[in-house]
Amino acid sequence: MPTFEYKAYDKEGNPKSGIVEAANEEAAAALLRDMNLTVVSLEMKVKPVWEITIPALRVVSQKEIVVFSRQLATMIKSGLTLVNALRILQEQTENKEFKKILDKIATDVEAGTNLSRAMSKHPKVFNKVYVTMIRSGEASGKLDEVFLRLADQLEKNYGMIAKIRSAMAYPAFILVALVAVAILMIVMVIPQLKSLFEESGIQLPWTTRLLLAVSNFFRDYWYIALLIIVGVVFGFRFWISTKEGRKSWDKIKLKIPVFGNLARKIYMARFTRTLGTLIAGGLPILEALEITSEAIGNTLYQEGVEEAAKKVETGASLGTTLRKNKNFPVMVAQMIEVGEKTGNVEEILSRLADFFEAEVDAMTKTLSSLLEPILMVIMGIGVAIIVASVIMPIYGLVQAF
Repeated sequence: MPTFEYKAYDKEGNPKSGIVEAANEEAAAALLRDMNLTVVSLEMKVKPVWEITIPALRVVSQKEIVVFSRQLATMIKSGLTLVNALRILQEQTENKEFKKILDKIATDVEAGTNLSRAMSKHPKVFNKVYVTMIRSGEASGKLDEVFLRLADQLEKNYGMIAKIRSAMAYPAFILVALVAVAILMIVMVIPQLKSLFEESGIQLPWTTRLLLAVSNFFRDYWYIALLIIVGVVFGFRFWISTKEGRKSWDKIKLKIPVFGNLARKIYMARFTRTLGTLIAGGLPILEALEITSEAIGNTLYQEGVEEAAKKVETGASLGTTLRKNKNFPVMVAQMIEVGEKTGNVEEILSRLADFFEAEVDAMTKTLSSLLEPILMVIMGIGVAIIVASVIMPIYGLVQAF
């Protein structure tokens, strides 16, 4: 996510400066306003290449946040003060980093800071959707209900991603095995037969000559191959960190056969689930749309939701607006229109989210079952080509004698 360097003033007029992470400049400005800061300057900070290409590991897992939200909701509902509940959860968690974060939040709350404000200081753990929902819960006095709603949303998101990873695990293993076998043959087997082939003087098949050339390159110039691989990875990471690169990559993802359709369903599940949760939490539709646009994870959908928010602000219907955007299925627009007419938009969005999550689940299972035999065939063909490239010259050598 892009980082922005800011200069601002707090309520007392004291100058403040620092760095904030957000999807874009508008989101960064909104986040600073939420922190009661008056922005003077806001500038996107370009990260060094090594910082861009080596993403930081997530210190707190999604599952831990789900458990934390449910437990905190139960404790608040049972009558515990917010600080006591936070301290108990701080003692219970085994994650050292999460323990430190909860300690800082509890300390801030003890000092009189709102929970939402205290959590907003840790955007890598509590994103904008989470913090905004907590703020709405504080305003309505229904913090326990908000935590339960957040836990439900996070649990469903976590479950969807976990199913996708599980379905792709075996095909990924097969692909890695294929690459490993190819590298082993090229680096270990082919070089041992090189001198034999050269001394025989027989005409080698083009596949064998190609394998020998690749083997020689990897053995003699392995550092160049390594630099090329690292350069490609670094270049790609840098490219997608730019605004134009990210938009182009997001377009490409939607056009990839089969996987593009899966990505669209995932984005729709995120859109409907996040927007429904925010509206059910009592947020105004415009604020809910603004936050949802950042949570989808694709710039094309983000721009579509932002454009819809502008038209809704002028009095247009959300369903009618989305109907004009080709990235949003007609069914989604029609269902939202029904929800707007009946006053049950959040319920309609929840049903749509359930539908798309079920579609993602079914599609990942089908995709996994299709990929496995395809990869097995590719692996067999690859190994057969390599083995044939080795055996055919040996057979020709035997015939020559």
